[in-house]
Amino acid sequence: MVFLFADDGVVMLQGAPSITGKASLRSGYCGLFRTLHFDLVFTVAGVVRISSELAFVRTTSQGTVKNLTNDTKVSPAGQELFLIERRESGWKIAHYAAIDPIDGIMVSNLVLPILLRP
Repeated sequence: MVFLFADDGVVMLQGAPSITGKASLRSGYCGLFRTLHFDLVFTVAGVVRISSELAFVRTTSQGTVKNLTNDTKVSPAGQELFLIERRESGWKIAHYAAIDPIDGIMVSNLVLPILLRP
């Protein structure tokens, strides 16, 4: 998944410091996918091309997230915002932000401790 990001790509989750750069993203996502199973469907809700080199992509997501350590599930209905940039290697995610309230619980509460592990 990290290959989709620019070398200096940033993930921004609510209530957490930003995660910047492929090494940090790789470490975070490896831990995340070892601990959580995502069964989500993403729908593109809009694309705004700002220039020939820059665009915003807005998505929505629905499905389940299962914690593999305790077998609990949540059913998020999230929104995501991607800022993508054209780089030499093609279009890459420069910034990703997730907005994910679920009945007063944030999916990022499940994700943050895993992504932020050293």
